[in-house]
Amino acid sequence: MKHPSHISAFDLDHTLLNVNSAFHFALFLFRQGTIGFGALVYIVYCYLRHRFLGLSIAELHSKVFRRLFWGKPLDVFALQMERYMQTSLASLYYMPALERLRAAQEAGHYTLIISSSVDFVVRPFAEDIGVDAFHSTRYALDVEGRMDCLLHLVLGQDKAAILAEVAAKFGVPRENITAYSDSYHDLAFLEYAGHAVAVRPDRKLAAEAAKRGWEVI
Repeated sequence: MKHPSHISAFDLDHTLLNVNSAFHFALFLFRQGTIGFGALVYIVYCYLRHRFLGLSIAELHSKVFRRLFWGKPLDVFALQMERYMQTSLASLYYMPALERLRAAQEAGHYTLIISSSVDFVVRPFAEDIGVDAFHSTRYALDVEGRMDCLLHLVLGQDKAAILAEVAAKFGVPRENITAYSDSYHDLAFLEYAGHAVAVRPDRKLAAEAAKRGWEVI
C-alpha cells in the first residue's frame, strides 16, 4: 500500500469490543460443550483475579493456557472461533470506538489492532473490521499442530514497541499517530502516540487521562 501519513492503532478487548474476547469465547466454548464446567470456573476465577486482585496479564495468560489450551489441537479451537463469529457479532462491538476506526479508514489512515489476546481469537475480528494489520499473542505448535507453549505475549510495552516499529516503517511522525485503549496496562502504548484516547477507561487510566488532558470516549 502507499505509505500512509497517519496511523490509528486500537486495543481490542473493552476498546473495540464491549467484552474481553478470550473470556467471552470461553463462555461460548462451554455452551458448545468444548470445555467443562470446572475449566470455565477456573477461567472466571483467574479473570476476576486479574481484573480486581492484581493478577498480571502474563500470569493470566499462563494459567489459562495451561488449563485450556496446552496439548490441544489448534484447528479445533479455530473452527469453534469461526462458529463463534457467526453469533450476535454486532452486539460485541463498542460503537464509539468502531466509528473512530471507520473514520480513520475513510481518512486513509493505516489502521491496526494490537492485542494481548491470542492470534486465533484476534484474527477473525481484524478480518471482520478490515484493518490493515493486527498484532497479538501467539502460541507455539508441536509437529502435530497441538498448542505447546506461549511463543510471544503482547503486553503494554510490547504494544508501544510494535507501534514504534510500524511508524518507523512508514515514516509516520508520532504527532500523526492516534492510539486507543481502555487499560492502564497500555499506558506506554498510549504515551507513544501523539494523540491518546482512553476508551471507557479503568480507574487508573481515567485518572491518568484527566491529568494529561487525554480524550475519553
